[in-house]
Amino acid sequence: MDEWTSSADIYLKDGKCPKAGDFFTNSVMADMYQRIIDEAEAKSTDRNGQIQAAREIWRKGFVAKAIDKFSKNTIAMDTSGERHGGLLRYDDMANWSATIAPP
Repeated sequence: MDEWTSSADIYLKDGKCPKAGDFFTNSVMADMYQRIIDEAEAKSTDRNGQIQAAREIWRKGFVAKAIDKFSKNTIAMDTSGERHGGLLRYDDMANWSATIAPP
């Protein structure tokens, strides 16, 4: 448990793997999604406007800024088997957008 300790803090309660049937909550993630909803609803009253606002909040708002801060300040093992910082940065988030496919 030397790598990705912040993930272990979330997913391994008391450092132990969950058992089948255990209940899991992630209040930090729930709070993030609620904040995205609240901010998007404050920016627009219609559904399409709220969706676009939520996408911008994710790409350029507090979510992207938090990811950037974590990446700048965290050295992490990646798939190369080496430790690196800055695996995902604000500009990466801001300059890319998922496509919207028809349902």
